[in-house]
Amino acid sequence: MELQWLILVAIILSTILWSEIRLSGTARSQRYQRSYRQSFPLESNTHMQIIITLINTLFEKNPREEQHSERVAELCMIIGKQLGFNSQQLEELKLTGLLHDIGKIVVDEAILNKAARLDEGEWRNIQRHPVVGYRLLNFIPGMSSIAASVLAHHERWDGTGYPRGLKGEEIPLNARIVAVADAYDAMVSFRPYRNSLTHEQAVEELRKQAGTQFDPCIIDAFVTNIGKEKDFGAALAKQREYFGLQEPIYPRLVVE
Repeated sequence: MELQWLILVAIILSTILWSEIRLSGTARSQRYQRSYRQSFPLESNTHMQIIITLINTLFEKNPREEQHSERVAELCMIIGKQLGFNSQQLEELKLTGLLHDIGKIVVDEAILNKAARLDEGEWRNIQRHPVVGYRLLNFIPGMSSIAASVLAHHERWDGTGYPRGLKGEEIPLNARIVAVADAYDAMVSFRPYRNSLTHEQAVEELRKQAGTQFDPCIIDAFVTNIGKEKDFGAALAKQREYFGLQEPIYPRLVVE
C-alpha cells in the first residue's frame, strides 16, 4: 500500500513541468496561480505548481467538485471572519477549504458520479479521501498544517467521526470550520436521490448537530453571520468578489 502512495506522488511530481506549460494558458490555472502567489507563502513556485496540479487533476476528473470546493472555501472565509481570524489565518483557511476533498482524486469516477446512495463498499472507498489528501499535501513543504486539517475534516465533535476518532478540541480548528461549511453546502445542493434542503432547513439541521457532530462555537459563528438568508446572499457575493470567482456553472452538486 505504501508503494502505491509513493508511485502516486511520483506521477504527480512527474507532471509538474508538463502542467506548467499546459495550464499556463487556462483561466482556471491563472486564477489559482495569482491567488496563491498573492496570498499564501509557499516555499517555491514548484510547490505551488504541485498544488495546482492536484487541484486540476481532481476538477478535470469531476468538474462538480470544483464548484463545491470553491463554495466551501467561501463559506469557511465567512466563518473565519466572524471568529476574528487575521489575514494570514484567513488565507490558510481558504486554501484548506479549497483542498479539503483533494484526496478524491483516487476515488473511482463511477462512485463520485453515482446517481444513487452509495453501498457499504463504495462508502468505505469514499472514506479514504481524508487520508489520501493528508498524504499528498503533507508531502509538500509548508503544507503540514493544512494537511492536518484536511485529514480531520470528517471528524466529529463527539468523537465518532473518521479516520482517527478525534474529539472536541483535539480536532484542528480549521477542520471544524470546514466540516460545517462542507455539511451546509451538501445539504443545500442537489442530490439525484433526494431534494435539496432550503437554507432555513439546513441551518436548523446544523443547530441540531451542534455539540454532537459540530463544534457549537463554529455553528454559532455560522448562524450569526449567515443565519439569515438575505444576509447570506450578500455575504456570499462579497466573498465571490474577494476570490474573483465567477457564478457557479455546476449548480447540481453531488458531494459525499
